[in-house]
Amino acid sequence: MSFLISDIRNEKPKEGYRYLFDSNVWLAVLEDFYFKPSYKPYVTFFNSVINNTYTKSASIAMPCLLISEIINRLLNDIYYYEYKIDNPPLPTVSNHFKNIYRKSKEYENDLANATASIRNYHSKIEFVSDNLDQYSCKELIKNIPTHLDINDYLYSKMALEQGLVIVTNDSDFKI
Repeated sequence: MSFLISDIRNEKPKEGYRYLFDSNVWLAVLEDFYFKPSYKPYVTFFNSVINNTYTKSASIAMPCLLISEIINRLLNDIYYYEYKIDNPPLPTVSNHFKNIYRKSKEYENDLANATASIRNYHSKIEFVSDNLDQYSCKELIKNIPTHLDINDYLYSKMALEQGLVIVTNDSDFKI
């Protein structure tokens, strides 16, 4: 199984492969706000997995860390931004997001929308364990490479241990 895909435009989903799509790809799939022309081949590849274009047995691996990252980005980057337009933070209120937005009906609706947008793909999503419990805290945090985001580091460990293929457009994601 090849884990070093250098040009997604030339790739097609393969039988039995489990793909871990990075949050930037997920966000481009879920919200136009995140889409850039350079994401098109990643979104096309994602859709070919979802639609069984080339194979029925390819799936999308979804660790809890990733679903959390996606939902938090949707809530913070889009929904909260929109909420602040009609409900601007007052200088006298500390932590507007947690103390005002999170207690609002809008937050409840936004959270439901964020989770529903992910659930639309449930038939191809396979929840996977992050398996981080096999490491001691000391071992895990003393070896974090400086060239990777911490989540990307954890995804790379998961992928190598579980035979997942990471699909990302992050230019700094190098293992």
